[in-house]
Amino acid sequence: MDYLDLGPVRVSTTPRTPAPDPDRYQLALVTGDLVLCDTAHPYEAATPATRTVVLQLPRTALPFRPERVDRLLAQRIP
Repeated sequence: MDYLDLGPVRVSTTPRTPAPDPDRYQLALVTGDLVLCDTAHPYEAATPATRTVVLQLPRTALPFRPERVDRLLAQRIP
């Protein structure tokens, strides 16, 4: 198993492009930075040979308005 299922949250150490899901976000910690992706839209994740921890979580788990979250998508979050 390459993931840990914690109810509504899934944790894994292998970045994968999940099947489109309009109700979830994927948050990846890559070498000290975070990257937030919207799983409802296609994207490619390319990371160097580093360890990555990925959280897939329901959109409702983030206490922000969708417009605010949209500004963070696919951006480096130091």
